[in-house]
Amino acid sequence: MERVVKVALRYLFLTFTTLKTSTTHYNHLCHIVPFSLTHNDTISNGIALCPNLHRAFDRGLITIDGGYRVKVSAGVIENAGHPYSLKQFNGMAIHLPADRRYYPDPVNLEWHGGNMFKG
Repeated sequence: MERVVKVALRYLFLTFTTLKTSTTHYNHLCHIVPFSLTHNDTISNGIALCPNLHRAFDRGLITIDGGYRVKVSAGVIENAGHPYSLKQFNGMAIHLPADRRYYPDPVNLEWHGGNMFKG
């Protein structure tokens, strides 16, 4: 399981403000389809996000489309110039692993976009 977590944290992430120390990192592993619904704990149902983006993803303020690009909800009202703005990620491609076996499952991303995202 430790290797799975390391692969996920290394490859499936979206953040440009990752905080790392010599002993730890501050990315979260986020379920695409909630674990409470599927009990699916596989890499293909996960993505690594910083804590702020994890919260936004879980609340449907952002999603990842089938082209592995970020979509930000039109309902997000914020100061676009703020360094923690969600809108700065709109249309941005996520970082993907070289090995396609570790990509987020497009079916899970489609589920999130249709059921969680507040477009």
